[in-house]
Amino acid sequence: MPRTMSAAVGMVLLAAACAPSIHPTYPPHPLVGAWRLAADAPATAQPGLQITLRVDSGEIRAFRGHVAFFFSGDVGVDPAMFRPFMGTLSEDGFVDLPVFPATANAPPLHFSGHFAGDTVRLERFTIGRDTVTTARARWFLIREARR
Repeated sequence: MPRTMSAAVGMVLLAAACAPSIHPTYPPHPLVGAWRLAADAPATAQPGLQITLRVDSGEIRAFRGHVAFFFSGDVGVDPAMFRPFMGTLSEDGFVDLPVFPATANAPPLHFSGHFAGDTVRLERFTIGRDTVTTARARWFLIREARR
């Protein structure tokens, strides 16, 4: 390669290395983090039901995560008994999140409701075939403190 050609290629490579990145950076998905199940009327809610979901990642309208904690009554359930989940977030803020069992010993879970800030107000929450949402108790997913 002629000397001037080599110098020209070197200048192009140097300019390319110094140029700003053309890859856009996006803010984290709004649901990434830990979400704890809560009810506004615990006396009418299922006693001792504690569930924490962790949303690990997301792109635009889809997100992925896993069950981080599950305790019902006086029985803890190993989170590994649930498959990693994939949920959706619509343009108008509606969350749909099915969680499927990894074994026959765990019930399927389904959460759906409206996302606003640090809360998802559940319109429907099911464990197995049982619908847990009632007129007397409203259920929420509350974002746990960010670390």
